Amino acid sequence: MKRDGSTLMEVAMVLPAICMLLVLALQTIRHTFRSASLAKDRDHTMQVLSRLERQVREDFHEATSVQTIRPPNPQTNQFQLLLTDSSSVDYQWNNSSIVRTKKIKDEAIAIDKFPLFENLEVDFQSEDVGSKQHLPFQRVAILLYRAIPGASENKRLELQIRILIPLQPL
Repeated sequence: MKRDGSTLMEVAMVLPAICMLLVLALQTIRHTFRSASLAKDRDHTMQVLSRLERQVREDFHEATSVQTIRPPNPQTNQFQLLLTDSSSVDYQWNNSSIVRTKKIKDEAIAIDKFPLFENLEVDFQSEDVGSKQHLPFQRVAILLYRAIPGASENKRLELQIRILIPLQPL
């Protein structure tokens, strides 16, 4: 005689195995979506960093006769490049973005915002290099760090821009 159903003992053995497979499948799907989201965020950040690096380099190269570079003011978190044609470029940053403002005679003509990441730290370094025999240059470095929450000294370098600016026309 052929049996049509299954016993309670067979169901009790198979049901936990099916539940475990479902949990594993759901966890795999969740991790896949989370990884895709993190990859998308990282890709967006890298595009913004690339655009920022290109723009900073263009601004510094345009500023061949830089009169002053004001280091970041602790209250305003900014630095300014003075260009040759009575225009200037200001870079300001807060906790999660950098804003570039190009001005002609103190009137803003272009504003770009570079949304980056939370816990942004910017380190601006500037020093004069050169001697009497060589053309004097100003060495400028802009370093962007991402501070790791919960750790006082842990931070990761995200972008490093180092530029030499001639202080006299070439």
